[in-house]
Amino acid sequence: MAIPILLVTCESTWLAPIRMPGALARAGFEVTLLAPPDAVAARSRYVARSRALPADANPREWLLALVAAIDASRPQILLPGDETSLRLLQAFVLSPPPLLGRELTRALADLIVHSLGAPQFYDAATDKARLAPLMHAAGVRMPEQIVVRTPGEAARAAAELGPAVVLKPSNGTGGRDVIVCDSPEAAAAAFQRVLGGQRGVATLDRDATVIVQRRIAGQMLGRTSVAWRGVELAGFSRERLQTIRALGGSTVVRYVHAPEATAFSQRTARALHSTGFMSAELCIEYATGNAYLIDLTRRISPPTHTGSYVGVELCAAFARAMRGEIGPPIDVPPGTSSIMTLFPQEFWRDPQSPALRRYPTDVPWDDPPLLRELMQWRYDLK
Repeated sequence: MAIPILLVTCESTWLAPIRMPGALARAGFEVTLLAPPDAVAARSRYVARSRALPADANPREWLLALVAAIDASRPQILLPGDETSLRLLQAFVLSPPPLLGRELTRALADLIVHSLGAPQFYDAATDKARLAPLMHAAGVRMPEQIVVRTPGEAARAAAELGPAVVLKPSNGTGGRDVIVCDSPEAAAAAFQRVLGGQRGVATLDRDATVIVQRRIAGQMLGRTSVAWRGVELAGFSRERLQTIRALGGSTVVRYVHAPEATAFSQRTARALHSTGFMSAELCIEYATGNAYLIDLTRRISPPTHTGSYVGVELCAAFARAMRGEIGPPIDVPPGTSSIMTLFPQEFWRDPQSPALRRYPTDVPWDDPPLLRELMQWRYDLK
């Protein structure tokens, strides 16, 4: 029997929720989608039913739509499809609004905790200032960093950690609002731009600070995994060979066996007692060969569905865990070096790219309505 899952996203055109329904359905999930009215993910033939969020929904409207979708689909688990949805779910558990009544509030909170894992680690997983001590204790290496609150503090931190540093918001993800600086003066000038960046729901960003972090010169490595109650079930690592823009997402990747990345991912899942999907960005330092955790997100990312290419089907591992069938962790085999061109990312970057012909590409041939939609629009590279 199919496992009912509710995929929740506030994004219309972000690729992670767009590509997940097919992978989930093939793994034995029945997918209900809660998304904006114009969400591309709703075009997928693998979405069993779709419910629309109100246009420009505020947190109250979002919550009421979520409750209605849960009532209609009776999911066994919730899957946040973007950062805003993740943080809204976490915020409900940490500070429930007086809106639903005691019994319904408790039931929704229990479902969220079942879907995401232990709530005492929600803040740490979305704030790098709080994450660093936990990772250090778990044996996960991160670059030296200093939390700063003024341009002057940013300049002094850059002088201490330099010559090259990275400024980033403590609650940012990916390359958003990240600025590389090569002097204390540049760090001071960048401080306000980093602090003032827009990262979703303003009320969830009220405690944002700025982190000055030593820049690691090395090869970027992504790690995508899924966990159940603090135990990593499966994961795969991939090197970036081409990105859509500087500090942007990957468009061509090489899947590799990376033992230290695997160890870091397993320790992170255990330290955060997490359930669900997770993506980590690591950097393998050229000078030492050491891996450093650069970024962490506790949600799906655009390549999450691609693990089947190297025999690491994250959604299938998740389904088995939900049925009580937890086996040894699955990873990319030693000696693997498989290149994949990500679709439509590389097609958006360069429709004439040789990589589209040279390497396997994850085109959704089995989902014609979604394929037609993805062929008709372009990613904004600015």
